[in-house]
Amino acid sequence: MPKKYPVEIRLFAVQKKMEGHSWDRVAEMVRQNFGLNSAPSRRQMTKWVAKNSLPDVVMKEINHRLPKHAPEWLSTQQDVLAKVLAEGMRGKDFGILMAKWMFSQMKAILGPQRLTMAWDEFTEEEARLQQDNNATSDKTGTPFTEEIVREEGS
Repeated sequence: MPKKYPVEIRLFAVQKKMEGHSWDRVAEMVRQNFGLNSAPSRRQMTKWVAKNSLPDVVMKEINHRLPKHAPEWLSTQQDVLAKVLAEGMRGKDFGILMAKWMFSQMKAILGPQRLTMAWDEFTEEEARLQQDNNATSDKTGTPFTEEIVREEGS
């Protein structure tokens, strides 16, 4: 009976094959990247690719891990999420990729002008907060340390 491999390994193998690597090279990369003693067989990996399993596997994981209402909405996003996941597996910063996806969703909901206005307001508020924090930390001690000094001096 063939071994069942985790989603991460299957996604990695599908992605590497789609990048044009030979089956032998894909098997070697899977073995090395995941520290396996033996790699999946060519037949197993061929089935993963033949099923075009990338979105299917992603959606199965989403259905398994997220609340009931989320998969319905995310099913409209499966192609984009599959690309994000593939890019993350290529070594790109997953946080940045997800932020870009989130921005695209906000742009679709708010429109480009309102999203830009919201971002501008957010960054202005963050800059003000940072200035306020810097101004209060420039004092020669916190209220707590000033109280201790007063007690010792009394």
